[in-house]
Amino acid sequence: FHLGNPRYDQVVLKSRKIPAKNKTPIDRRKNILLLASMHYEDRNIILPGLVQYMKNGNLEVFWISHEPSSEENKYLESIFSRQGISSQVINSLEALHNCKMRVKIINIVGVLAELYWHAKIAYVGGGFSTGVHNIMEPAVAGVPTFFGPKYQNFDEAIQTINNEAGFVIKKGRDFIEKMDSLLNKQEKIILASSQASMIIKNNIGSSERLVEEIIS
Repeated sequence: FHLGNPRYDQVVLKSRKIPAKNKTPIDRRKNILLLASMHYEDRNIILPGLVQYMKNGNLEVFWISHEPSSEENKYLESIFSRQGISSQVINSLEALHNCKMRVKIINIVGVLAELYWHAKIAYVGGGFSTGVHNIMEPAVAGVPTFFGPKYQNFDEAIQTINNEAGFVIKKGRDFIEKMDSLLNKQEKIILASSQASMIIKNNIGSSERLVEEIIS
């Protein structure tokens, strides 16, 4: 007997608290890649190809480390600046809104859910180490999501792959190629985005079902 997963309801409730003016429809979002919950393993796989890709394209990046530290932030800044890509460590929402740099290294807690509403594509970390982090949050915002191969224990990740709302990557080059093919085809992004939103719609309501089950 399957009552569903109340975590879907939680991300939807959280998303409803974000003001509508801060939610950009997918087809009006800039080419922003949000890298969320990045472990060292994710960083080492993604970074080399990403730097090369950014030298040739107009991509912007929000980078959020799994455990932000000043050492990690400095390391990221140095890698990007050496390649002529502007970056800045962001310590407040005000700084974020005023930042013109291409890479924004986010050093603020609790803003991820809202940032997804500005991203066109997301990569969620953990899939090369402890297991993929929360991919319901990007799905609520209709963001097609990439992650590493350790996802089998997460039903939402399996649904994401089965519905082509997201994609597993084995190495950095896979990610760059797949991301590029999505960014170059608006209709592909919009389709993957609507699939992501549909997964959330199909899974909400389990909290109510749980209460009904207990009462009855």
